[in-house]
Amino acid sequence: MWGEIAAIVTAILTVIGMGGGYYKWRKARLRSDDVLSWSNQVIEVLQILWLVCIGTGPFKNEEYSQEKLAEIYIRISVLIEQGRLFFKNHRPDDYGQDKPKAYRGIRPEILDQLVLAHQIAGVWNEANADGRQRLSVLAEQCVKNFVSLAQDEVGRQAVASKYVNKEGKSVSLSRKMSELPEGTDGKFAEHYTLIEMYKAIPLDSPSN
Repeated sequence: MWGEIAAIVTAILTVIGMGGGYYKWRKARLRSDDVLSWSNQVIEVLQILWLVCIGTGPFKNEEYSQEKLAEIYIRISVLIEQGRLFFKNHRPDDYGQDKPKAYRGIRPEILDQLVLAHQIAGVWNEANADGRQRLSVLAEQCVKNFVSLAQDEVGRQAVASKYVNKEGKSVSLSRKMSELPEGTDGKFAEHYTLIEMYKAIPLDSPSN
């Protein structure tokens, strides 16, 4: 009897081990860790581009914005080429036969977001006020579209704790402020002082 139970347990553990091995093999084959690392870099660059476009925080300083814009322009170009290693073009036999192999066909949607962002960074300086407003909207769409596509590709299918992923509530700063109990002004005096100190920092010192 015990021999039969041991044989069943062994068989179950073998199946579990095979399943774990297949998961590791599939993950390695899809290069999920590499794609995640690349995606994080893209998100960082696209988000900075959008912040530059809307001119918020330290990006109110034109000189600092120009410096970051030049850096973004170069980095996006590199990230596009790196992304071609993970996402091949569609229908390579139908378009671009005169091009090198990696550039034939139709570019995947996830890379389109980077190409559009690269174009935004390239024309920003020549755009007028109306044009910049439109470019800002497109920059926001780029980062949100990319995050959505990247989440489908490398996002987790489950979470370790049910509490961190429970449905959230719509966040409103003004509502949160109004919900604070009466008599708490003194408790937050230090925080308000820090805020005023931050506001007093010259915009030409973005590294502070």
